Amino acid sequence: MASIGIVGAGLFGIYHFKKDSSDGRAFIWKVTTEIMADAPVFGVDFDRFKANYMNYQADYFEKNGETPEALVADNTYYAFNEWLQYAVENGLTGGVFLALFLYALFKVNVDKKEQFMVAISFSGLLAISGFALFSYPMQILPIKMIIVILLGFLSVLDRRKYKILNIQNKPHIPVFFKATVFILGTIGIVKGVEYANSLDRGFETWQNALNKYRYGDYDGALEDYAKAYPVFRKEGDFLMNYGKALSIAEQYGKAVGILEEAKQHLNTTIIETALGDAYKGLKQYDKAETAYYHAVTILSIVFTSKTL
Repeated sequence: MASIGIVGAGLFGIYHFKKDSSDGRAFIWKVTTEIMADAPVFGVDFDRFKANYMNYQADYFEKNGETPEALVADNTYYAFNEWLQYAVENGLTGGVFLALFLYALFKVNVDKKEQFMVAISFSGLLAISGFALFSYPMQILPIKMIIVILLGFLSVLDRRKYKILNIQNKPHIPVFFKATVFILGTIGIVKGVEYANSLDRGFETWQNALNKYRYGDYDGALEDYAKAYPVFRKEGDFLMNYGKALSIAEQYGKAVGILEEAKQHLNTTIIETALGDAYKGLKQYDKAETAYYHAVTILSIVFTSKTL
């Protein structure tokens, strides 16, 4: 009972330490449950939360009007609860696979002398799981690497291992099999290195484009964005930056195309206002009005309060 009181007091203190942030998370969770209700079985698909959430937030304000929750609303990329975001993106189907994975994880069988390493691994995973209730650790690469390492420890320590190919019992492996493995492995390594190099060059080009954009060199920025486009054509943030630059450079037709692509992967007020500017430049005023209105409803009273 005492431990429950201590935990409760701690949570109460954390909530009031950053009340606005806590209220913002609570509002995100509230809207997120509405997404889950619309796609309960298969979810909205992997990594599609940020493409759907802002539309639901806009719908919430349209239905409920100027609620106090609008004061903590913002452009949102993550659910600030990895378990909830996983449920939204993967639905009950993903939940079944997750349950099977957790069952297998807790069935790890190790020698007594290895119990200390198991305790360390489970403690690390438990800490990250608790953190995941209020933030987005699975979106942070170093934390992902830690999770992989901890799971690797458990896999190595598990006494129940299954050998897919026992080479020791089959010393005479066919030459064709060896050659096939070698060729496929080589191709995989080469493709992996090529992809890593293309990502490296792409990020460098994207950063150059951002720098040129900040200094008003829109033509130079657009040239770099065009070079990086093949690498990041499914990256919402990149498409948002590219589309906004096109809109400012008055290349409205291209801007509309890129910004509409961006909305398939991400949606923010920046995308909607840039899209409104592009449609206005094309003199398609009805579409411009729709985009501007959507940008306003996404954050609702936030805009109104700033103009009072």
